[in-house]
Amino acid sequence: MKISNKTKREKGSALLIAILMSTVVLAVGFGVYQRTYKEILFSSLWRQTQIAFSAADAGLECAIYRDLHAGSQTCFGLPNFAWGPFVLGTPWTTNLSVGTGCANIKVTKTGATPVAAGTVIGTYTVGNTPQGLVLDTTNKAVWVPNFTDGTVTKLDSSTGATIGTYSAGVGAWSIAYDPIHNSIWVTNNTATTVTELNAANGASSGNLMGTYTVGSVPRGVVFDSISNSPNGAIWVANGGSNTVSKLAANTGASLPTALSFLSSPRNLAFDSVNNSPSGIVWVNNSSTASVNRLNASTGATIGLPISVGSSPRGIIFDAVNNAVWVTNVNSSTITKINAATGVVIGTYPAGGASPFAVAYDSINNAVWVVNNGSNSVTELDATNPNTILGTFAVGQGPWGIIFDAASSAVWVSNGNAGTVTKMSVGVTGSGGSTTIEARGYNDACGSTNPRRVERGLRITY
Repeated sequence: MKISNKTKREKGSALLIAILMSTVVLAVGFGVYQRTYKEILFSSLWRQTQIAFSAADAGLECAIYRDLHAGSQTCFGLPNFAWGPFVLGTPWTTNLSVGTGCANIKVTKTGATPVAAGTVIGTYTVGNTPQGLVLDTTNKAVWVPNFTDGTVTKLDSSTGATIGTYSAGVGAWSIAYDPIHNSIWVTNNTATTVTELNAANGASSGNLMGTYTVGSVPRGVVFDSISNSPNGAIWVANGGSNTVSKLAANTGASLPTALSFLSSPRNLAFDSVNNSPSGIVWVNNSSTASVNRLNASTGATIGLPISVGSSPRGIIFDAVNNAVWVTNVNSSTITKINAATGVVIGTYPAGGASPFAVAYDSINNAVWVVNNGSNSVTELDATNPNTILGTFAVGQGPWGIIFDAASSAVWVSNGNAGTVTKMSVGVTGSGGSTTIEARGYNDACGSTNPRRVERGLRITY
C-alpha cells in the first residue's frame, strides 16, 4: 500500500511533539529536582548555622556571667565551668561543648593596674580641723568645712586639687549640698546660724548667698528633696536647744515643724523611700543613745525612739538595703536599723575605737566607718556586718567620710592633721575594658572537618 506524503508528515510531527514534550517534562523535573536539592541543602545549612550560632551565644553568655560573678561554678547547667581567672593583659581561652556544637571563647581584659581596697590615692591639705565632707557631683567637687578657720575648702573630686577656700561662719562644722539650687549649706557650731554658699564653678564659686538663724549649737545638716516642693528643704540638728530647724532651700526662711522630743541631737539623714510621700528625717540623740524618726513634711515624731549604742554620732540612710546605719562612739559599734519598720537589725563591732562617721559604698555593698580613736577606717560587709573586709590607716583624728562612686573611692577628713585622704574602695582596673569573642561551630570541639560551619559573636564593655 502506498503511504502518502501527508501521512508521513503527520507521523513526523507527532514524533517531534512527543520529543518536545518529553524535553519540557525532563526540564521541569530537573528544575524541581534542583530546587528540592537546594532547599534540602539550605535547610541543612540553616540547621548547622543555628547550631554554630547557639554555641557561640552560649559561650559568650557564660563568659560574661563568669566575669561578673567571680567564683561561680555554674552556667545554664553546662559542665566544666571552672573558668578563669580572667587576668588583666593576658588573653584567656577555652573550648566549650554545647549540645552537638562547640564554642571557642577568648576573654581579653585591658586597662590600668587593679587597685586594692584601702589603697591611698592621695592626701590633700585643707584648713585647720576639717570636720564633715560632702560630695558635689554637679560641679565634680568635694567640700570640706574647717572648724577652727571658719572656712570651707573646695577640692576637685578627680584630682584632689584645691579649687578655693571660702569664708563660712564661726565654727564651720557640718555641710550639705543642695542640687536644686546648686548651693552648699554649712552649720556654724559656735554660732546659731547656717551659711549658704554658691557651689558653682567659676568666679561665683563660694560666694555668700545667705546666713540664716537656727537653734543653739547647730551640728548636723541635711538636704530634703521632697519637702517644700519644688524647692526642697534644709534640716539642722540643734544640739544645744534639743531641736531641729527646717528651712526653705530657696529662701532660707524657717518652715514650721512639730515639737520633737530630742536630746542633744547631733546628726541627721534624709530617707526619701519610706513614709511615702513625705519621707523621713532620721536624727540621732547623743545623750540618750537613741534615734528619732521625723515626718519630713511636718516634723512630727514617728513612733518611739529607737535604742542604739552609747553616744551615737554618725548616721546615714542606705537606699540599697533600705537601712539606716548609726555609729556609736562610746560603744565602738555600729547599729543597722530596718528603715521600713524602725526595728534594729543588729549592732556590730566597728573595727576600731570611737567611730565618728559612716558612708555606704554601692560598688561593693559595704559600709565604711571612720574610727577617730584608731586613726583608721573599717570596711564592713553591708549584708553581714560582722564581716570586716578590711581596716586601713588614715590621718590623725579622722572625722568625716563620704563615698564617691565616680572615683571608686571614699574621702576622709583628718581633723587633727588638716588634711583629707582619698582612698580606693577597690577596682579591677581603672579605665579598663573586657572583650569577649566567641566562635561557634556546628560540630564537636577539636573537629578538623574543612566544611564545618562557623559563626562568631563579640562584645566589649
